[in-house]
Amino acid sequence: QRGFCDSVAACRVSTPLWCVPPTLAQHDRIVIFADFAACLIAFVVFYQVVLSVLAPWAGAAYGGRATSNDGTLPTRYRVASLVAAVVLSLATWLILAAGSVIARGPVPGGVLTLVTWVLAGLFLLNTFGNLRARHPVERWGFSGITAGLAALCVAIAVNR
Repeated sequence: QRGFCDSVAACRVSTPLWCVPPTLAQHDRIVIFADFAACLIAFVVFYQVVLSVLAPWAGAAYGGRATSNDGTLPTRYRVASLVAAVVLSLATWLILAAGSVIARGPVPGGVLTLVTWVLAGLFLLNTFGNLRARHPVERWGFSGITAGLAALCVAIAVNR
């Protein structure tokens, strides 16, 4: 491939744009996708934790159907929000590992790819649920977040 350096070591010394090997550029894209996905999930985790400690934003969660009179979530939904926060935190670790941002530990690369595809499907499914929600924040805001997360997971899985 004319125009690319013959070795990665040569690129580290002098890194003009044409000198970056395609595999390095692909790795950088995956890291960016994983970092962005982690930031989006961190926002959702924060929101779930805030909901679980009696914040009056329950109308914008669970389709708007689980709101108490004071705008908070009933106890079982607060517990569900905490469980969701823990599960999403685990998903963040898996996405960062799949994106080579952190060490994957004992998890095989093929398993990370499969899990990333599964997460993409779950986020897409969640998007459809959010689009049916009553509250505009959940319908337009969170459906955009989950659709973005689905797209990022697909991009990570395809580029692994």
